[in-house]
Amino acid sequence: MRGAAAIVLVASLVLGCGGPLPVRTVTIGGEPWTVYENGGTGMRGLPGFGDADGMLFDMGSEVDPTAVAFGMEEVGYPIDIAWFDAGGGLVSTASMAACDAPPCPLYHADGPYRWAIEAPPGALVNMGPTDRLVVGDQDASTVQERPRQTR
Repeated sequence: MRGAAAIVLVASLVLGCGGPLPVRTVTIGGEPWTVYENGGTGMRGLPGFGDADGMLFDMGSEVDPTAVAFGMEEVGYPIDIAWFDAGGGLVSTASMAACDAPPCPLYHADGPYRWAIEAPPGALVNMGPTDRLVVGDQDASTVQERPRQTR
C-alpha cells in the first residue's frame, strides 16, 4: 500500500496535478510581467492565465527548434507564444490555435532558443527585434498561487 501511495504522489508531482504553479516576475521589452513557470504541461488543464501575464518555459540551454515543438492539444483557447535566445533576444513569435483533440498542429521557433513565453492572444503583438526577455537569477516563488484544474 505504501508503494502505491508513493507512486501516486510522484505522478502528481511530475504531472503538476493539484499543486500551485510557481510564479515569478520577468521583464519583456522593459515591462514587468508576472508569469507562471512551466508546470510540465503548459496551459493544459488551466482555464486561462488568470492574474498572470503568461507562462515561462526554460529549456535550460538553447535548443534546436526542429527538435522541440509546442502544441495545443487539450487547450480550448488560443495562445500567443514568443521564443527568446539564451541572451534574451527575440527569436520569433506565433499565434497558436485552440485544439480540443488530435491531430493538433505543432509550433516551432524560427531559430535556436532557450526561453518561451506563452501569453493571451494579442499580448505579444507589438514585440519587435529590440524587445528582450530578462529572467534574472531569482528563484521562483509561490507568493501568488494558482491551483491546476483537476480532471
